[in-house]
Amino acid sequence: NFRAIFKDLLDNMGMDKATAVILGGDSAGGLATYVHADYVRSILPKQTQFVAVPDSGFFMDIGPGNSYHTMMNWVFSYMNSTEGLDMSCVEDTQEHGNTSSCIFAQYTANYIEAPVFALQ
Repeated sequence: NFRAIFKDLLDNMGMDKATAVILGGDSAGGLATYVHADYVRSILPKQTQFVAVPDSGFFMDIGPGNSYHTMMNWVFSYMNSTEGLDMSCVEDTQEHGNTSSCIFAQYTANYIEAPVFALQ
């Protein structure tokens, strides 16, 4: 579990004393970097410098009928992904019934408040 790993890093591995943290990933890890950037920033001490560096994780959602769209919607639904997404995106999209869009970087990127240096 992503949150359990970061809790362990903070509580037992000294991450609570870090002066700078870079969250990064490539491909699917790049997508995860977009999705989790604000969460990671929120659990770090305020004085810790933070930047998210997603690499090649901006996969375009070109809509229904596309296999990537279908697969990611399946992941969202069957893996109960809501709690792992950017909560500001989730809150904003719930009233329109398209919360699953927050699993795509092109939609969640608009909500990220943490500094991001995107590579593609």
